Amino acid sequence: MFPEGTRNKEKRGLLPFKVGAVYMAQVTGLPIIPFVINWVGKERQIIILDEFRVVEEDDLMKKNEELREKMLEVLEE
Repeated sequence: MFPEGTRNKEKRGLLPFKVGAVYMAQVTGLPIIPFVINWVGKERQIIILDEFRVVEEDDLMKKNEELREKMLEVLEE
């Protein structure tokens, strides 16, 4: 599932996230295993991050932004 809701044709950065992924994680109690696709020249790098949990009490908008920030950190390295 891609939380941006579409492909990012810029091949850099992240578009704003929709809340569907964190909502589904909250409802099911299952973790999100985030990954980023990083372009290095003409090649792609897939980087898998640590699992991301959302619990019933969490604010979806805050968790959504937290997830996006964690993914952006990896892209900016």
